Amino acid sequence: MSQAGVLKITSGNLPPAVPLQFTGDDGSTSVPAANNENITSGFTTANNTNGIQTRASGSTVNIQLTNRLIGSGLTVDTATSNIIMFSLAAFPATYSFQFYISGRETSTGDGVAIVLTGAAKTNGATTTIIQSPYIDMKTSAALSGVVVTFTASLNTINLNITGVLGTSIAYNAVGTYVTM
Repeated sequence: MSQAGVLKITSGNLPPAVPLQFTGDDGSTSVPAANNENITSGFTTANNTNGIQTRASGSTVNIQLTNRLIGSGLTVDTATSNIIMFSLAAFPATYSFQFYISGRETSTGDGVAIVLTGAAKTNGATTTIIQSPYIDMKTSAALSGVVVTFTASLNTINLNITGVLGTSIAYNAVGTYVTM
C-alpha cells in the first residue's frame, strides 16, 4: 500500500528548508548566508590524532588535514635549502615523522623522489633526533648527489636538502607526524 501523501504536515514546527547551522569539531558554528554554506579545505600543523578536523565561522566550514608539515625550496649548485622547519612542544614529547619530497631540475627536468622516516624527542626545550632517519631516494643519474638531512636545532626539527653542482633544483615536501 502506498504511503504517498500521508505526511502532509501544514502546521506546527516544520523542518527548515536548509540547515540552520553547522557545528565544527571545536564547537564553533557556521550559519548559512542566503541559503549558502561555503565548504573550504586546508591543512594545519595542529596535532589531532584523527588527522582531520572541522572549523566553522560566519557562513564557512573549513575541513583541515591535521598533523601536516608542508614546505618548498630551491637549491642552486651545492647550496643547502631548509625545506621544512617545525617547532616541537614546550613539554616532553616524542614524535614520529614521515616526509615525501619531490624535486625537479628546472632546466633539464631530471628528478628526485625521497621518502624520509624519522623520529625525535623533546624535553620541552631541546630536541634530539632518535637514531638515524630511514631515507629511500630515487634520482635521475644527474641528481644522484642530492643529500637530504633531518636535524635538530634548539627545540626544532629541520628537513634540509643539498643540491648538485651545475644544477638548479626546485623541491616540494609534505610531511605528517604523530606525537605522544
